[in-house]
Amino acid sequence: MILVTLDYIFEPGDGADAMDNDRAPGLVTRSHSMVGYLEGNKQEGRTVKFKNLQHVIGTAPLNPNTDYYIEFGLSVNNYLDDGPNVQKLADAVEQIPNIHLLFSHGWDLYSSRVYGWVEPHTTLQCVFDRIALHKKAFENIDNKRIHYWVGNTAEVKKLQGHFPGADVRYYSIYPMRMIAKQYENQLPFYKAPDTTTSRTKHFLCMNNYAKAHRTDTVKYIIDAEFESKFNLSYLKPDDQSLQRILDGKFEMNNIEQWQDVVSHDIVNDSYLYIATETHCEPLWKFGRHDGQDCKYDNVIFKKTDKEKWQSMEIPIDGWVSEKSLKSMYYELPIMIIGIPGQLKVLQDLGFETFPEFYDESYDSISYYGERFDIIKQNIHRLSNTPIEEIHELYYSDSVQDKLRHNKQLFIQMVKNDPYMQFYDYINCDADTYIKKFPAFSEYQDKVFK
Repeated sequence: MILVTLDYIFEPGDGADAMDNDRAPGLVTRSHSMVGYLEGNKQEGRTVKFKNLQHVIGTAPLNPNTDYYIEFGLSVNNYLDDGPNVQKLADAVEQIPNIHLLFSHGWDLYSSRVYGWVEPHTTLQCVFDRIALHKKAFENIDNKRIHYWVGNTAEVKKLQGHFPGADVRYYSIYPMRMIAKQYENQLPFYKAPDTTTSRTKHFLCMNNYAKAHRTDTVKYIIDAEFESKFNLSYLKPDDQSLQRILDGKFEMNNIEQWQDVVSHDIVNDSYLYIATETHCEPLWKFGRHDGQDCKYDNVIFKKTDKEKWQSMEIPIDGWVSEKSLKSMYYELPIMIIGIPGQLKVLQDLGFETFPEFYDESYDSISYYGERFDIIKQNIHRLSNTPIEEIHELYYSDSVQDKLRHNKQLFIQMVKNDPYMQFYDYINCDADTYIKKFPAFSEYQDKVFK
């Protein structure tokens, strides 16, 4: 099995980048789905860059016992993945049985659908469906040659239903990326302190970019006079009076270096974790709100249709980010301030949650105001609980069993990462890795073996 990436597909310029949200529609040839891997330890010959599809088509039949997995990405703005090249791709590889199609997206994948008001419809309609596009294009290809590695539990279920027998799996870049950033920052593998250590704060709550639900949360904590119970940060609020610096005044231009890492001293001084996720409403209104025209027409609207740009919605379901998954690595019971159902996503992935601490009914409430009321009640009740009681419950056998289970499952997600088969972390050359990342040997032992 060889993982193939393409410079372009048919003609120079027809490749696309999954991170480019202002591009012409087309297939993504740069997925960014292997974030967190060290280039130097790729297994030789297992990942190959080809110039274009014709190059692969000319090579694969000469090696019939080798499967060629051509990797394509999926875009957050899913309607950008439209275009004739999807069907052209299917037609080109249909008769070559050892060419496989891999569609990968392990980060912010919200949905395959877009809803909006587009002529001639007068009511909210599904105006684009990427899964339907793929199903039609790939109808003559054996599903065993189709692969979807996606970081969204709802999309996994949909894809499994539409492509029975295909390789459809949940894949998140975040566990591997988080682990990589730990040893790159020369942090030891995290282990929670034992029961003899008394922590001084009830909660850890970290906030980065300004978002309405983050502002609501920080303002409530401050106004209710609970700030002394928190290790609290808010790096980039719109209201500078809400800015809180916890373990560094980090800047956005190097966010990838610090967003996955938390000071162990701060974690070890907190019993509970509040994750303020990326979104708080179960839909994403996208488009240009700066008054500028879009560069390209697409399947939904013309580039000058500013009103239609601003009326489209992508539903968000089945997704969590590193903000929630930090609780698993750092062994902290979690409450999520985000869209409804994100706690259920963690449960669907096999993680344990913590009704011992939180009223978790908030997770099933669709209306944000009502959901946030229960979240505030949780904060109020726990902030007024003596920290000695929090300590005793945190170190109870049942809670510790859950925390250990979650940590082990998190590490297992790294071990089962589908891209791991192309890398060799067990037999890393000491001169290349351990000298550069002194903490790597510990992760090599605890994670990669």
